[in-house]
Amino acid sequence: MEKNENRRSKLTRRIFRDSLKELLLEKNFGRISVREICERADMNRSTFYAHYVDQSDLLRDVEDEFLSCLKDAICQTGSREFMERYLDFLQFICTNGKLFLLLTAQNMNVRFRDRIIETVCTLLQSTGTANPDDLFFTQKISYAAAGSLLLIEKWVDGTTPAAVEDMAKLLLQLYSGIEHTM
Repeated sequence: MEKNENRRSKLTRRIFRDSLKELLLEKNFGRISVREICERADMNRSTFYAHYVDQSDLLRDVEDEFLSCLKDAICQTGSREFMERYLDFLQFICTNGKLFLLLTAQNMNVRFRDRIIETVCTLLQSTGTANPDDLFFTQKISYAAAGSLLLIEKWVDGTTPAAVEDMAKLLLQLYSGIEHTM
């Protein structure tokens, strides 16, 4: 669907995204109707369909926005130290914990989990310490990223209480163990 990005359109899309986020805190995505989203947004259905194909299209927009903000948090200032970028990554997830847990929930879109793992892979690869000649480089990075995602989910849901700095150190220690096999 072609998306006109004028100021009014951006505002309308933001209102729809915010409405969906609010509804996701109340109920399962599969039980949310376009009518409910429109009521929450105080907009009509024709406005919704002018911007989105269906609820899944709106959910993808919410996911895209989350990932865009996450990547912005990581890449704020070009050549920062890896630990600083990792702390920003975790701080963003911590600040947006409820939405992160909703979007990564097992019964939600598996594609989003893959996109988060891809983002973590990119972050881990940016250390520049791995051997690109290693035949299993990509698999090791993917393994580390998937494991990191599970630990981060446990941290955000409170199962593993820790400060952002402590969580970053733990994840970096685990990555360092995998990295030594690279």
